[in-house]
Amino acid sequence: MTTATNPLKQLLDFAVDVAREAGKITLRHYQGSFVAERKADNSFVTNADREAEAYLRARIAEAFPDDSILGEEEGEHPGSSNRRWILDPIDGTYSFVHGVPLYAVLIGLEFESEPVLGVVNLPALGELVYAAQGLGCFWNGVPAHVSSTASLDQALLLSTEFGAYEQYGLGPAAEALQRQVGQAQCGPEYIRSVSGVHATACVSSG
Repeated sequence: MTTATNPLKQLLDFAVDVAREAGKITLRHYQGSFVAERKADNSFVTNADREAEAYLRARIAEAFPDDSILGEEEGEHPGSSNRRWILDPIDGTYSFVHGVPLYAVLIGLEFESEPVLGVVNLPALGELVYAAQGLGCFWNGVPAHVSSTASLDQALLLSTEFGAYEQYGLGPAAEALQRQVGQAQCGPEYIRSVSGVHATACVSSG
Protein backbone atom coordinates (compact mmCIF):
# COMPACT_ATOMS: atom_id res chain seq x y z
CA MET A 1 0.00 0.00 0.00
CA THR A 2 1.02 3.64 -0.12
CA THR A 3 2.38 5.85 2.63
CA ALA A 4 0.33 6.67 5.70
CA THR A 5 -0.05 10.27 4.48
CA ASN A 6 -2.32 9.17 1.63
CA PRO A 7 -5.86 10.36 2.61
CA LEU A 8 -7.53 7.37 0.95
CA LYS A 9 -5.18 4.99 2.77
CA GLN A 10 -6.20 6.62 6.05
CA LEU A 11 -9.87 6.22 5.18
CA LEU A 12 -9.31 2.58 4.24
CA ASP A 13 -7.48 1.89 7.50
CA PHE A 14 -10.37 3.46 9.39
CA ALA A 15 -12.94 1.38 7.47
CA VAL A 16 -11.02 -1.84 8.11
CA ASP A 17 -10.77 -1.05 11.82
CA VAL A 18 -14.46 -0.34 12.30
CA ALA A 19 -15.47 -3.33 10.16
CA ARG A 20 -13.42 -5.57 12.45
CA GLU A 21 -15.06 -4.12 15.55
CA ALA A 22 -18.55 -4.39 14.07
CA GLY A 23 -17.77 -8.01 13.25
CA LYS A 24 -16.96 -8.64 16.91
CA ILE A 25 -20.39 -7.26 17.81
CA THR A 26 -22.08 -9.74 15.48
CA LEU A 27 -20.03 -12.64 16.85
CA ARG A 28 -21.35 -11.96 20.34
CA HIS A 29 -24.78 -12.95 19.01
CA TYR A 30 -23.86 -15.48 16.32
CA GLN A 31 -25.11 -19.02 17.08
CA GLY A 32 -26.27 -17.70 20.43
CA SER A 33 -28.63 -15.11 21.81
CA PHE A 34 -30.28 -12.80 19.29
CA VAL A 35 -33.75 -11.55 18.43
CA ALA A 36 -34.86 -11.92 14.80
CA GLU A 37 -37.74 -10.10 13.15
CA ARG A 38 -39.16 -9.95 9.65
CA LYS A 39 -39.00 -6.68 7.72
CA ALA A 40 -41.62 -5.45 5.25
CA ASP A 41 -39.86 -7.33 2.42
CA ASN A 42 -39.95 -10.52 4.56
CA SER A 43 -36.16 -10.52 5.04
CA PHE A 44 -34.66 -10.94 8.49
CA VAL A 45 -33.29 -8.23 10.76
CA THR A 46 -31.77 -8.94 14.17
CA ASN A 47 -30.60 -6.96 17.16
CA ALA A 48 -27.07 -7.85 16.00
CA ASP A 49 -27.72 -5.97 12.72
CA ARG A 50 -28.96 -2.94 14.63
CA GLU A 51 -26.16 -2.93 17.21
CA ALA A 52 -23.45 -3.27 14.56
CA GLU A 53 -24.91 -0.50 12.41
CA ALA A 54 -25.32 1.80 15.41
CA TYR A 55 -21.66 1.25 16.25
CA LEU A 56 -20.53 1.98 12.69
CA ARG A 57 -22.63 5.13 12.49
CA ALA A 58 -21.30 6.41 15.80
CA ARG A 59 -17.67 5.83 14.81
CA ILE A 60 -18.10 7.50 11.41
CA ALA A 61 -20.02 10.46 12.87
CA GLU A 62 -17.29 10.97 15.45
CA ALA A 63 -14.42 10.79 12.95
CA PHE A 64 -16.08 12.42 9.94
CA PRO A 65 -19.07 14.46 11.15
CA ASP A 66 -19.67 16.10 7.77
CA ASP A 67 -19.96 12.84 5.82
CA SER A 68 -23.25 11.28 4.70
CA ILE A 69 -24.13 7.79 5.92
CA LEU A 70 -26.46 5.32 4.22
CA GLY A 71 -27.21 2.18 6.22
CA GLU A 72 -29.26 -0.94 5.61
CA GLU A 73 -31.30 -0.62 8.79
CA GLU A 74 -31.47 3.11 9.59
CA GLY A 75 -31.60 4.72 6.17
CA GLU A 76 -29.67 7.83 5.16
CA HIS A 77 -28.20 10.60 7.25
CA PRO A 78 -27.28 13.47 4.92
CA GLY A 79 -23.99 15.31 5.27
CA SER A 80 -22.31 18.37 3.85
CA SER A 81 -19.14 16.78 2.47
CA ASN A 82 -18.64 15.01 -0.86
CA ARG A 83 -18.28 11.61 0.82
CA ARG A 84 -20.93 9.02 1.61
CA TRP A 85 -20.43 5.87 3.67
CA ILE A 86 -22.60 2.87 2.74
CA LEU A 87 -23.16 0.24 5.41
CA ASP A 88 -24.63 -3.22 5.63
CA PRO A 89 -23.98 -4.45 9.18
CA ILE A 90 -24.85 -8.05 8.30
CA ASP A 91 -25.06 -8.97 4.65
CA GLY A 92 -26.48 -12.47 4.72
CA THR A 93 -28.75 -12.15 7.75
CA TYR A 94 -30.55 -15.31 6.57
CA SER A 95 -27.26 -17.21 6.94
CA PHE A 96 -26.57 -15.52 10.28
CA VAL A 97 -29.99 -16.45 11.69
CA HIS A 98 -29.54 -20.09 10.69
CA GLY A 99 -26.03 -20.39 12.10
CA VAL A 100 -24.27 -20.45 8.72
CA PRO A 101 -20.93 -18.55 8.88
CA LEU A 102 -21.20 -17.03 5.38
CA TYR A 103 -22.31 -13.55 6.40
CA ALA A 104 -20.37 -10.30 6.28
CA VAL A 105 -20.06 -6.75 7.54
CA LEU A 106 -19.90 -4.50 4.47
CA ILE A 107 -18.57 -0.95 4.31
CA GLY A 108 -18.24 1.15 1.18
CA LEU A 109 -17.25 4.75 0.59
CA GLU A 110 -18.27 7.02 -2.26
CA PHE A 111 -16.46 10.23 -3.19
CA GLU A 112 -18.50 12.53 -5.41
CA SER A 113 -20.87 9.59 -6.09
CA GLU A 114 -18.03 7.30 -7.24
CA PRO A 115 -17.05 4.22 -5.17
CA VAL A 116 -13.46 4.53 -3.91
CA LEU A 117 -13.09 1.81 -1.26
CA GLY A 118 -14.79 -1.25 0.15
CA VAL A 119 -14.40 -3.66 3.03
CA VAL A 120 -15.85 -7.17 3.41
CA ASN A 121 -15.44 -8.68 6.86
CA LEU A 122 -16.51 -12.31 7.24
CA PRO A 123 -16.06 -12.49 11.03
CA ALA A 124 -17.23 -16.07 11.56
CA LEU A 125 -14.64 -17.22 9.01
CA GLY A 126 -11.85 -14.90 10.17
CA GLU A 127 -11.53 -13.43 6.66
CA LEU A 128 -11.23 -9.76 5.75
CA VAL A 129 -11.08 -8.52 2.16
CA TYR A 130 -10.62 -4.83 1.43
CA ALA A 131 -9.59 -2.57 -1.43
CA ALA A 132 -9.32 1.07 -2.41
CA GLN A 133 -8.89 2.92 -5.67
CA GLY A 134 -5.22 2.93 -6.60
CA LEU A 135 -4.18 0.99 -3.49
CA GLY A 136 -4.96 -2.57 -4.52
CA CYS A 137 -6.92 -5.38 -2.90
CA PHE A 138 -5.95 -7.28 0.25
CA TRP A 139 -7.07 -10.51 1.91
CA ASN A 140 -6.19 -10.69 5.61
CA GLY A 141 -3.42 -8.15 5.00
CA VAL A 142 -1.90 -10.01 2.07
CA PRO A 143 -2.05 -8.48 -1.44
CA ALA A 144 -4.75 -10.23 -3.47
CA HIS A 145 -6.15 -10.11 -6.98
CA VAL A 146 -8.62 -11.92 -9.16
CA SER A 147 -7.63 -15.18 -10.78
CA SER A 148 -5.29 -15.06 -13.77
CA THR A 149 -7.35 -17.76 -15.51
CA ALA A 150 -7.90 -16.46 -19.03
CA SER A 151 -10.47 -18.86 -20.50
CA LEU A 152 -13.84 -20.16 -19.36
CA ASP A 153 -12.91 -23.79 -19.95
CA GLN A 154 -10.32 -23.49 -17.18
CA ALA A 155 -12.50 -21.47 -14.83
CA LEU A 156 -14.40 -22.14 -11.63
CA LEU A 157 -17.91 -20.66 -11.59
CA LEU A 158 -19.56 -19.39 -8.40
CA SER A 159 -23.26 -18.69 -8.09
CA THR A 160 -25.74 -18.46 -5.24
CA GLU A 161 -28.43 -20.27 -7.21
CA PHE A 162 -28.27 -21.12 -10.89
CA GLY A 163 -31.99 -21.85 -11.00
CA ALA A 164 -32.83 -18.23 -10.23
CA TYR A 165 -31.60 -17.09 -13.64
CA GLU A 166 -34.60 -18.71 -15.33
CA GLN A 167 -37.13 -16.37 -13.73
CA TYR A 168 -35.25 -13.37 -15.14
CA GLY A 169 -35.14 -14.79 -18.66
CA LEU A 170 -31.47 -15.72 -18.39
CA GLY A 171 -31.87 -19.48 -18.12
CA PRO A 172 -30.37 -20.38 -21.55
CA ALA A 173 -27.40 -18.04 -20.99
CA ALA A 174 -26.74 -19.55 -17.54
CA GLU A 175 -26.89 -23.06 -18.96
CA ALA A 176 -24.50 -22.16 -21.77
CA LEU A 177 -22.09 -20.61 -19.27
CA GLN A 178 -22.12 -23.75 -17.13
CA ARG A 179 -21.37 -25.88 -20.19
CA GLN A 180 -18.38 -23.73 -21.13
CA VAL A 181 -16.86 -23.65 -17.68
CA GLY A 182 -14.58 -26.53 -16.86
CA GLN A 183 -14.83 -28.35 -20.21
CA ALA A 184 -11.11 -29.08 -20.05
CA GLN A 185 -11.76 -31.03 -16.84
CA CYS A 186 -14.22 -33.85 -16.27
CA GLY A 187 -17.44 -31.93 -16.76
CA PRO A 188 -18.57 -28.50 -15.56
CA GLU A 189 -16.64 -27.05 -12.64
CA TYR A 190 -18.81 -24.83 -10.50
CA ILE A 191 -19.81 -24.33 -6.89
CA ARG A 192 -23.17 -23.29 -5.52
CA SER A 193 -22.66 -20.94 -2.61
CA VAL A 194 -25.34 -19.95 -0.09
CA SER A 195 -23.84 -16.48 0.16
CA GLY A 196 -23.38 -13.97 -2.61
CA VAL A 197 -21.02 -11.87 -0.52
CA HIS A 198 -18.80 -14.85 0.26
CA ALA A 199 -18.68 -15.80 -3.43
CA THR A 200 -17.76 -12.21 -4.32
CA ALA A 201 -14.98 -12.17 -1.72
CA CYS A 202 -13.64 -15.43 -3.16
CA VAL A 203 -13.58 -13.99 -6.68
CA SER A 204 -11.93 -10.72 -5.64
CA SER A 205 -9.13 -12.56 -3.83
CA GLY A 206 -8.52 -15.08 -6.59
